[in-house]
Amino acid sequence: VGTFVLVTSGYFANNSYYLLRAGSWAHSVLFGMVTIFLAIVFLSIQLVEYNGLNLTISDNIYGSFFYLLTGFHGFHVTVGLLFLCEQYSRLMIPVY
Repeated sequence: VGTFVLVTSGYFANNSYYLLRAGSWAHSVLFGMVTIFLAIVFLSIQLVEYNGLNLTISDNIYGSFFYLLTGFHGFHVTVGLLFLCEQYSRLMIPVY
């Protein structure tokens, strides 16, 4: 489910960019909102996954490796979400 959410958010992020370049501001804003929503959904899925596991970082090498990889990926998505929010806020400022 998480992979599907990430692929879908990438689709919406790219289309938001291309729609803005094509001059369709309203559709770009809509696709940007969907992208931000899907990033939050993904981080929520990851949080639920972390809370439901019977695996800790100190159990074995698998636990350490799992939390290292998924933690860095969660950090990457979080930073991307912050950038998307900044980009979205700039889209909402009217240009005169």
